[in-house]
Amino acid sequence: MADGWVNRLYLGNNLGVLRRELPGASVDLAYMDPPFNTKNTYRVRRRRATTPDGPGRPGDWGGPAQATAFVDSWQWGPEAEAAWSELLNSAAARVRSLAQAIPDLLGTSGTAAYLSMIAVRLLEIHRVLKDSGAIYLHCDPTASHHLRLVMDAVFSPRNFQNEIIWSYRSGGGSSRRFGRKHDVLLYYTKGPNFTFNADAVRVPYDAAIAAKRRHLFDPRGKVPGDVWDVSRPPNHSKEWVGYPTQKPEALLRRVVLTSSNPGDVVLDAFCGSGTALVVAESLDRRWVGIDCARAAVSLASRRLQDRFGLTLRPFRLYA
Repeated sequence: MADGWVNRLYLGNNLGVLRRELPGASVDLAYMDPPFNTKNTYRVRRRRATTPDGPGRPGDWGGPAQATAFVDSWQWGPEAEAAWSELLNSAAARVRSLAQAIPDLLGTSGTAAYLSMIAVRLLEIHRVLKDSGAIYLHCDPTASHHLRLVMDAVFSPRNFQNEIIWSYRSGGGSSRRFGRKHDVLLYYTKGPNFTFNADAVRVPYDAAIAAKRRHLFDPRGKVPGDVWDVSRPPNHSKEWVGYPTQKPEALLRRVVLTSSNPGDVVLDAFCGSGTALVVAESLDRRWVGIDCARAAVSLASRRLQDRFGLTLRPFRLYA
């Protein structure tokens, strides 16, 4: 970049990175895809030597067929209690009220630990966002109802813009309940004057509906609604890299196009396999990625190098 900006990929605790490396009002768009408190262990699946797309790359995830990416299980302990204490002493009255309510509603449970530790990170993201900035918090029905309250406390209910439903065809069926086939993106802004590039994400009208409702037809297309039907990348595709919670590039592309402009800074504080960073780079945005899993950061680095020829600075490790 002409002004000396260097895109950065950090290995370590995102709370430490946010506090030590990112100044206030320095980020235009934050995408946050934290663990969902599912109590599951997630593993990276190694690429096969040969796929329907051809042979794998030399050295492409050699070794065992799988490796642990992260354990999505939270317990109340010193770290959670420290986070909760920070919330109790927050300058924001809504955040203090949230902190007071957490033990009353949830006790010292894993869910209470999860919400406390996500909340302190959201406070830092609120600090680093510009006044025109936005955040998309990716979650699922496991905790979306709790996280909506946390987002209200940190960003204010008046800055809530959408609860976006990401609908996909894959997912588990069940004979005891309806199939769970969607995630949630909670879209908030920092203030009332925010970036929203409607023309960048217009989609075609359904031809049959447009023919019946001519007065609604717009040749430019329509702004998408809050239900996004975007397929996951299939396991045999070039986009799929084997990361267990990998999101489709098409999904992140809509987020980045809508809420940022070329040259803006995109932050992903739980970057996983780096999909948000790949999309940001492809759309001429600057970016900062953080993850505490070495396997994730290594994979994200390789994706960026293979796709764009980027040589990244050495990772900075924060406890």
